[in-house]
Amino acid sequence: VATVRGGDRYGSGGGSCSIGFAVTRGTTKGFATAGHCGRAGTSVSIGGVAVGSVQAATFPNRDIAWASVRSTDTLVGQVNRYNGSSVPVRGTTEYGVGTSICRSGFASGWRCGRVTALNVTVNYSVGPVYGLRQSSACVTQGDSGGSWLVNDQAQGVSSGGQLNGTSNCGSASPVTYYQPLNPLLSAYGLTLVRG
Repeated sequence: VATVRGGDRYGSGGGSCSIGFAVTRGTTKGFATAGHCGRAGTSVSIGGVAVGSVQAATFPNRDIAWASVRSTDTLVGQVNRYNGSSVPVRGTTEYGVGTSICRSGFASGWRCGRVTALNVTVNYSVGPVYGLRQSSACVTQGDSGGSWLVNDQAQGVSSGGQLNGTSNCGSASPVTYYQPLNPLLSAYGLTLVRG
């Protein structure tokens, strides 16, 4: 049995990304993540065990996806703080510029900053992604898809950033982008699992 928790590592195709948030779609269990982590049909694994596949993904334009897991797997409405504890997820109320925000992902753990801009267009090599939010919390490759939180409110999933190589965690003023969660949930008819 695999445990699905925000911020934890999962394998996707040939690489690794981070789980955004545990979700359900009807009776199907799964998790929200970033669209660039793998297109629909890509198999996903947790702890080296195949648990399901990407059910739908959009990238570019948006950076949204969700993957299914097995009915026997355990969904947890929490996010890994990478200090031995987890934060419960209690809702999806969105917060604006200036708000303190934290994000979780397996590559650089739990990192915090502030929301610095809303409705940002980012031109990735494959094309533009619209409606992203910008933050000063740093990110490292592998954190993609991981959770963004303001206190116990889910905000979004990691999309990318202005990186120096594979990370901007060494930068004095990181610029990082996340995909808002509410449009992702509504696009695919997903229900957030709360803690």
